[in-house]
Amino acid sequence: MSRLVVVTATTQFEKAASCIESWGKDVPVVIVANSGKVPHGALKPPLSTWLVYDEYMGTVPAFKAGVDFVLDQMPDVDIIACLHDDVVLYEPEWMLKVRRHFDTHPRRASLASAGRSASRTRTSTRHPTSRCSSRGRASAAI
Repeated sequence: MSRLVVVTATTQFEKAASCIESWGKDVPVVIVANSGKVPHGALKPPLSTWLVYDEYMGTVPAFKAGVDFVLDQMPDVDIIACLHDDVVLYEPEWMLKVRRHFDTHPRRASLASAGRSASRTRTSTRHPTSRCSSRGRASAAI
């Protein structure tokens, strides 16, 4: 089965903590601290990596920094899920469903969901060599 990692960017650690916890304890998370130091006692999920940037760089550049880190440092990851720091997932099996989707449809390069509910997804097919495929890996934005 595909290996998945979550990338998120945050400037509000207290707000993000409960959301990140909702993603599951077995989910590796790359947390981009998008404006300075991580507060003492900040959330440190067991499988987390913190990337700390002193100055605010914007949401999209922060996600890009996290994705670039995964691509460079985690070569065995197949799926990169970019989740905003205010997304709460109520479905404990969400990761298995995303992994199953990409295992069943290996030519798909992206899966996305808009709005407050991550239970409904729409998929879009991209050419496997497009920039969207993250060097042959799948990406999921929820």
